[in-house]
Amino acid sequence: MIFDDWEQLANPTIRPATPSDVRTLARIHVDGWKSTYAEVLPENALKKLTYADRERTWMRLVAGGDSGPYVLVAEFPGQGIAGFVAAGPERSDNVSYSTEVYAIYVDAPHQRKGIGRSLLQYVAQIMSENAQQGMLAWTFSDSPTNAFFERLGAIPVTTRTRNFGELPIEETAYGWPDIRRLLEDEPETDESMEHDTQ
Repeated sequence: MIFDDWEQLANPTIRPATPSDVRTLARIHVDGWKSTYAEVLPENALKKLTYADRERTWMRLVAGGDSGPYVLVAEFPGQGIAGFVAAGPERSDNVSYSTEVYAIYVDAPHQRKGIGRSLLQYVAQIMSENAQQGMLAWTFSDSPTNAFFERLGAIPVTTRTRNFGELPIEETAYGWPDIRRLLEDEPETDESMEHDTQ
């Protein structure tokens, strides 16, 4: 096979997720939690995660269409989905931030290649075109991936506690007060990706 557009091979296509993507989204989601949060969350909480449960969640969100969040995938020709992001209205009534990234994951073989950044920029572009302002992303405060948000200019905004069984785990909201700033940054590669409050 001969390709005339080598740039297309090096950069993923970002497109809306479809129901046929749900199985892959669930796998990336569950595998991401288990590999990233082994030192953050209780072992029993991670053991309870199943592909089947996540498939049901993502099918509901993807099938929501215009009434649901944006669910976008990054896909390489001939290689399949490398990562995904879900975003929509901010859910905690923070008046300074109108948009929230609900989940963002990059599959292990494709990490540290700038895909997470590309997904966030795509969301930021959509939201800025719709006159949205600030954007938040909640993450576990002890997550090893938080430097990713910081390198892209996000600042810690607030914290909250989320219970996993009887164990309270602190989460931090990282925010971009002006999402246009995210579009202006110079590209950097990303770390292992995480973000989820589904």
